[in-house]
Amino acid sequence: MPFTLNVLDELHLIVLRLTDPVVDATVSEAVFKLHECTTAAPDYDALIDALAIRDTRAISSQGVLMAGRLDKLLRVRGPSRLVIVVNSQDVHGLGRMYLAAAEADEEFVQIAYSLADALDWLGYDAERKATALARIAERPPPG
Repeated sequence: MPFTLNVLDELHLIVLRLTDPVVDATVSEAVFKLHECTTAAPDYDALIDALAIRDTRAISSQGVLMAGRLDKLLRVRGPSRLVIVVNSQDVHGLGRMYLAAAEADEEFVQIAYSLADALDWLGYDAERKATALARIAERPPPG
């Protein structure tokens, strides 16, 4: 599966990791799964880890816009924040397009180029950041 979802309860963080190959249906399915988690834990922050995406050719702008609109329809996010971690300008552009379609409040969303920068933006102190980086590196449990 081109994405994994991991809920890190001790950090109040939901991590969605996207991996190649990512296609339009993958993005929409991942957004839906992320929202299932945020509905159950509305005070948790969400981190979309898109660092492993190397090939964006199978993701259309229309697919990204549809996923963003799905985000807007399903959003339960209260004061929690969303950060998307990207590895290139291409993926950054797709992330901006997604956030625009979702009509996300810029106070609660961010795009970062590293996990460390993303966790800094979320306000993690050094100890919590080290724990989060270690947990994000772990493979999530199956299922």
